[in-house]
Amino acid sequence: DLQAKSPRLDWDKCAITDVALRGHVSPALARIHQLAFGFEGGRVTTTVIVPLGDGPDTSVAASWTDLDLGRIVRVVAPSTTIVPAAITKGTLTASGPPSRLNEWAGDVRVEMSPGGNGRNRIAIGGEAHATLSMGSWQLDAKQRVGGLVPVTMNVRGRLLEGRETNSTLRGYVDAGETPLLSLFDLLRTTGIVDVPAGTLSSGSAQAKVEVSGTLLDPRLGFTASADALSVEQAGASGRLTAVGTYAVRSGKYSAMVDGTDWQIVPTTDRPLSGQLDLHITGTGAIDDPRGDGQLSLRNAVYAERRLGDVTANIMLEGRTATIDARAPEFSVTATGRVGVDAPYVASIDVRTDNLDLARVLEGVETPTTLAGMTTISAHAQGPLETWRRGTGTIDVASLDARAGDLPVRLDEPARIAYRDDRVFIERLEATAGQTRLSASGDLPINE
Repeated sequence: DLQAKSPRLDWDKCAITDVALRGHVSPALARIHQLAFGFEGGRVTTTVIVPLGDGPDTSVAASWTDLDLGRIVRVVAPSTTIVPAAITKGTLTASGPPSRLNEWAGDVRVEMSPGGNGRNRIAIGGEAHATLSMGSWQLDAKQRVGGLVPVTMNVRGRLLEGRETNSTLRGYVDAGETPLLSLFDLLRTTGIVDVPAGTLSSGSAQAKVEVSGTLLDPRLGFTASADALSVEQAGASGRLTAVGTYAVRSGKYSAMVDGTDWQIVPTTDRPLSGQLDLHITGTGAIDDPRGDGQLSLRNAVYAERRLGDVTANIMLEGRTATIDARAPEFSVTATGRVGVDAPYVASIDVRTDNLDLARVLEGVETPTTLAGMTTISAHAQGPLETWRRGTGTIDVASLDARAGDLPVRLDEPARIAYRDDRVFIERLEATAGQTRLSASGDLPINE
């Protein structure tokens, strides 16, 4: 017979307290009737039977209460950034031949009571059930993450032979409908992602992840949708859907995002309205994203001027997006390169050939009727996040117009520049009727 007690035992970085052991050893087997100890705020009780020769299988039974899951994760994986905030209780039974794991049977049930969210800590509450039988296993769980996101899981597999512990994977993880404003608050509170405040004013999202591959090389297939989105800074609202795949080991992905009938509402800084459709596809790796997309803005209006339909093609290469846009009703083309990370540094060129002035000035009151044609090109560069700090130039290659009955034309190409919140007339030579005009100088735009 065996009996032992200890107030504390330390092993590596783990410590157990109030240890009590009762057991019996015979030539055929070692039986631990009870091993009880305190660990990370809770209490664990186990019984173990180990054959010492040919005989019955090894068997283990355990139960625990009040274990702090976050503290356990810190001990087992100290480099983990975000830990679960939960107090657990549960039971475990397992039996099988010691040398053949694929012949074991087991059952684990866990209940988790959520703690509070905080920096590097996220609440987990719910229950989980795992089983093992003849090399096949299954995990079912229903959780609420962060006190907000309902998560349902069903994952199963079969153990594979080899030097490393491995298994096939198959199943799903489902995240139910979640308000995005509350989700962003949760991400900021826990320090997972610092989502800028005011990015959205409303919306909800849900997602499902299909799991396949193996434990050492998992593959994920996902579908997600976000409804009733309202992007406050862009003055836009609508719905997004996304599907894709991701290989965890290689970091490679493929994805497709669609948005239909997004309503663009004018704002003070961006007086643009219309209905936006978008389709984006991407393939590549997380550290080297690549993709392309198409955007179509129907019935576009800018500053109360009708633009008609505007289309754009976008290509993403690494951290830079290349844009090619067209507005056929104005014979306008635009090309540009924009950084996808803040402050979104951009370089944009716009050109219009033989632009109809009457079309541009439609609905605008002028002292006299203006009509004619002009060819203009423009260049702008700077950070989109603070676009007023950028620079730009407008080159008027030609102007052949009439102000009422008075003919107006350029004698040579004109140039206007913008920088430091001022407009500079660098070159302007024109003739109006029999009068020659010349202008230069600069003006502030905020006075």
